[in-house]
Amino acid sequence: MSGTFETVRQTREEFYRQHHFQTVLFEITRRLVSRLTDSQGGAEANGNSKNHARHQLFPQVLAIVENYAEQRVRWNGCDPRELALEIYSQKLVGLLADAIEPDESGGEPPLLPVINRFHPSGTTADVSFTTKRPCHPTQKSHIDAVVLDTDTWERSVAFQLEASDAVLFYARNDHLGLEVPYEFFDVSHKFLPDFVARLASGLNLLLEVKGYEGEEETAKHQAAKRWVSAVNNWGRMGRWAFHVCKNPDTLRTEVEWLTHLGEKAKTHPAPPSPSQPQK
Repeated sequence: MSGTFETVRQTREEFYRQHHFQTVLFEITRRLVSRLTDSQGGAEANGNSKNHARHQLFPQVLAIVENYAEQRVRWNGCDPRELALEIYSQKLVGLLADAIEPDESGGEPPLLPVINRFHPSGTTADVSFTTKRPCHPTQKSHIDAVVLDTDTWERSVAFQLEASDAVLFYARNDHLGLEVPYEFFDVSHKFLPDFVARLASGLNLLLEVKGYEGEEETAKHQAAKRWVSAVNNWGRMGRWAFHVCKNPDTLRTEVEWLTHLGEKAKTHPAPPSPSQPQK
């Protein structure tokens, strides 16, 4: 069987004709505002109030998106309309949604956690499991052993936490149920920080041990910072902080520094603050 057919050379020109750069920025802003208001309002929010909030937020968020595209995106000679591709627009929405927080000084309501009514908090008393993974015995932890995913880093961190006078007690975040939700390329995930510690200053510390930080790790860490902000704003579970340790050998010094910050926060507490997002 034989025949002729027409060939067409495919280029980006048709794609560029269909996507004006300003329209691309408007669409990213629309998605970003929708995500911000949905996460703030929850299921109980009134539809009219949500629409009003979106109307107010749009120009503020658009300014952030325009500024980010102008100053933070490395175009490397590419046409800016490439930003309309889903892989890039998704990434930009995710980055900015995690970075934008309410302007509390301007009277906007703060970030607050979404509480599970039936299980609002966890406890180490509920942790009981068996494992074939190697373990490290503990004295300061309510759990009798630290499970080691790697035989060097977790062991070193457990040793430093045990030896530090700035640490009252700690637990490996294994079977604790402490999960921080985050999104990466519009897919929902859960981040489990490596350790939870109570410092001598009373500060509760989410501790992550990570030598390399890629794009997904950045999304995890940003989500953890928002989690900490929300819990601190709620104010019913003490003061919290999130810290990434990139070298276990420096952990004791870092923990002492964090304890000092916690003591300063007790002496000079932040004023209560009453939300539209701001960068």
